[in-house]
Amino acid sequence: MKINEAIEKYKKFKIPSFSVIFEKASQYSKTSVSIFGIIFLISIYLFIYLIQQIPHWQVAQFGINNSTEVAQLENSYRATLAQILGGSAVAIGVYFAWKNLKVAQEGQITERFTRAINQLESRKIEIRLGGIYALERISNESDKYYWIIIKILTAYVRTNSRAERVRNLKNTHIAMDIQANEIIKKEVIAATNLTLDIQAILAVIGRRKYSFEYGEANRLDLSITDLHDTNLSKANLSGANLAQANFFGANLAQANLSLANISGADFSGADLSGANLSRANLSEANLSDVNFSEADLSMADLSGANLSGANLSGVIFTMDNLSGYNLSGASLMKADLTGTNLSEANLSGANFSEANLSKADLSETDLSEADLSGANLSETNLFDANLSGANLSDANLSDANLSWANLSGANLTGATLHKANFSKADISRADLFGAVLSEADLSGASLTKAALTGSNLSDANLSRANLSEANLSETNISWANLSGANLSLANLSRANLSGAKLSGAKLFEANLSLADLYEVVLTKASLVGANLYEANLYRANLSGAILYRANLSRANFSEAELSGVYLIGVHLEEALPLSSNLDGTNHLIVDQFSKVKTLHNTKLDEELLMLLKEEYPALFEEPK
Repeated sequence: MKINEAIEKYKKFKIPSFSVIFEKASQYSKTSVSIFGIIFLISIYLFIYLIQQIPHWQVAQFGINNSTEVAQLENSYRATLAQILGGSAVAIGVYFAWKNLKVAQEGQITERFTRAINQLESRKIEIRLGGIYALERISNESDKYYWIIIKILTAYVRTNSRAERVRNLKNTHIAMDIQANEIIKKEVIAATNLTLDIQAILAVIGRRKYSFEYGEANRLDLSITDLHDTNLSKANLSGANLAQANFFGANLAQANLSLANISGADFSGADLSGANLSRANLSEANLSDVNFSEADLSMADLSGANLSGANLSGVIFTMDNLSGYNLSGASLMKADLTGTNLSEANLSGANFSEANLSKADLSETDLSEADLSGANLSETNLFDANLSGANLSDANLSDANLSWANLSGANLTGATLHKANFSKADISRADLFGAVLSEADLSGASLTKAALTGSNLSDANLSRANLSEANLSETNISWANLSGANLSLANLSRANLSGAKLSGAKLFEANLSLADLYEVVLTKASLVGANLYEANLYRANLSGAILYRANLSRANFSEAELSGVYLIGVHLEEALPLSSNLDGTNHLIVDQFSKVKTLHNTKLDEELLMLLKEEYPALFEEPK
């Protein structure tokens, strides 16, 4: 059968038109047939039409003349088409069923939401709690109602737990009546204790499924609320507005407060250990005695915040400006504050042990009584800083600027102060036992009564420094510049001063016994009453020095330059002035040299030389 013949054949097959179908449908019942029924009839018509028509068109194109074969082939196509259309019909039915179910569910959620809101108005706490948890469940099920519910719950907290209301009650005037006072006291206690519904809402907010910028376009608003002593550990409060809220003593350990606005809030005594406060605004907040251990404060704004007594050990800082902050008594143990500006900050009594403060600006900072033991302060600016009584033991202060700083009474035992600048600094009564001060600049510094036993001051600049009564025993001061320095009453026993410059220095009654003064320059130095017992002055230059009543017994000043030295009352018992130059020495008498070991090759005034050779010829013999 050709396709043209097939078309002509099916033209004779009369299928009723749409108008006839609608007319028939209206005859049965115009009121009972719904739109859905009409759509169903149209679908039946299309199904019959397509089942009849399409297989004929498909078979006709093959030009088959055998009617039996044509019928079989058409039935095969018709069965396949029926399956396809049947499946489509089922899919459409499922879709409409799902839509109806969705509408029904939305209706149920709306009804549940309305009922839960009504429950919040109840006077009974158990009913309010039921409403809160019902709203939580709806927020987890419906994104449509999620943010609406969060806004309602935060508004409930702001209304029923306002910080200002509690403050007003706390400031209530005392009544004359004792009974009235008891009533007021109960009101204050009731007001300051968080109710169960507020605690429940905070728990719901803390574990909500979305967060700021991750499903939430807006911030939570819990500003000016009283949430003291609340347990919000691990709570999700990222991006929340907590401005001027009261979180006194609250537990926020490991909470997420990133991007939160905490300006002006009171977090005193709160636990924020391990909390995420990155990019949070903490300006003007009260953070005294807060536990920030291991917290993330990277890029947080702490301007004007009170951090006194706070524990900041192990905190992550990436901010570069903490200038003028109050961190008195704060714990910043092992904190990384590299390059941070802490100028003019109050850090008195703070704990910076093992902290990294390299290249930080601590100029004019108050670090009195602070613990900086083991801290890294290399290349740090401590100009005019107050470090009185501070613990800097084992700290690294190499290349640090400590000019005009106050280090009186500070503990610098074992500290590394290589190339540090201490010019005009006050280091009086400081303990520098074993400290490394090589190449340090201590010009004009005050080191009165400082303990420098065993320290290394080699190549240091101590010109015009005040070291009176300082303990420098066994100290390495080799090649240091001490010109014009005051070492009166200082203890330099066994100190290494080889090559040091002490021209014009004051060593009044200083103890230099057993000190190594090899090639030291003491020109015009004042050594009145100084003890140089067994000191090594080999090749030392003491020209013009004043050694009035100094003790040089057993001292070795062979090949030394002592021209013009003032030697009245000097003790020279068993001294060794071998080959030294004593020509032009003032006020020398024969008895002073009678007990020296030798005067071989020693230069003396001609008159004195003749008298000594006459009375003590053995002194001029070459020593064996």
